[in-house]
Amino acid sequence: MAEREQPGSRMRDAAEWRALAGRLAALSSISGEAAHRLNNFRAVIDGTLALLSADAASPLSKQRLQRLREAAAGAEALAEAIVSIARSRPGGDLRFDLAGWLVAARSWMQPLLDEGTTLTIEVPPTPAPLVGDPDALRTALTALLLNARAAVGSAGHVGVRLERLQREGRAMLMLSVTDDGPGMAPVVAARAREPFFTTRPPAAGLGLSVAEAYVSRCGGYLDLLSDPQRGTIVSLWLGKAEGTCLP
Repeated sequence: MAEREQPGSRMRDAAEWRALAGRLAALSSISGEAAHRLNNFRAVIDGTLALLSADAASPLSKQRLQRLREAAAGAEALAEAIVSIARSRPGGDLRFDLAGWLVAARSWMQPLLDEGTTLTIEVPPTPAPLVGDPDALRTALTALLLNARAAVGSAGHVGVRLERLQREGRAMLMLSVTDDGPGMAPVVAARAREPFFTTRPPAAGLGLSVAEAYVSRCGGYLDLLSDPQRGTIVSLWLGKAEGTCLP
């Protein structure tokens, strides 16, 4: 016979939830301020880079400038991740065509990569409707593209592909980001999803954890396939093809 829940227990649970809500609200406020400050730091770095680039002639100077660019990109990714946590859009889900959204997204995806990197985008010929937060999706995709850029360097290929597939009897959308970089050793791939884990300081180490947090809110999955000889594929499985991806 099941035990009857006591009123006092319900009251304690309610009080705990109120306390948790208060802590989350405070965290949201702090996150927004932290993201603002990070963006200010990034603006200073970008301005300094613009001035230094004109005088950079030696290979060592160019190497140092590249490290500064990577640091700026890491700060941008971290700020985007923090903003996605702080952002609140209750009831603000949008129904949009993910295929068309990806085609239009080339305008901001290509500049994330080095000039010598080729970007290909493959989408189904018909609309792929999704209900969710496109801003949060952009944050997740940005994080993955920055990871891919670091992997391929100044020359290589990065692919973004959207497919309609079945998984465990469910109709889903699979959005994958592929690079032809050196890939990850098994011991590195095993830890790649951990927040702040990175083998490329000063990178933030948030790429996969940000993307995985997004797909988990969508009732989906993140798959990671990396081979030291073939590069890396990160696949985001986004709920039903006509389903809802909650922010």
